Amino acid sequence: MRVSALQALIGQYELVLKCLKEMSLPAAGSNVAAQASGLQNQFCKGSTLLALKMALKVFGPLEMLNRSLQACYQTVSGMLAAFDETANSLSDAVTILKGMAAELRAEYTEVENLVRYFWCHLLRLLKRSAALARSVDSKPGCTAQ
Repeated sequence: MRVSALQALIGQYELVLKCLKEMSLPAAGSNVAAQASGLQNQFCKGSTLLALKMALKVFGPLEMLNRSLQACYQTVSGMLAAFDETANSLSDAVTILKGMAAELRAEYTEVENLVRYFWCHLLRLLKRSAALARSVDSKPGCTAQ
């Protein structure tokens, strides 16, 4: 996995979605269109973008460590230092990801409560509307529109 490829994908995510939408049209060819449609469906999920961003936090330090360990001028002590730095960086990434998860849980709960509130409010309005329509229908010469 190349970090630069992940960065490019995340940076141009909207454009990628538009291209996949165009490619999923039947004129693109059945096999290509089907594959593009499947990718578009997956990429439209918020969890996919979140997973890509999480992968970037993990693969970034690992790719730097890999480059450092493969360098021809690297000493054993330098390799150990690079490993320690990577371990610290990954530990920081885990802390950041845990914080992101907590924030997402809090936002999800807030959105869930808002949806529940609006749903209950909508049901009340529908019940009132139905009761009003019944009361109008029960009066002689009146019908609900």
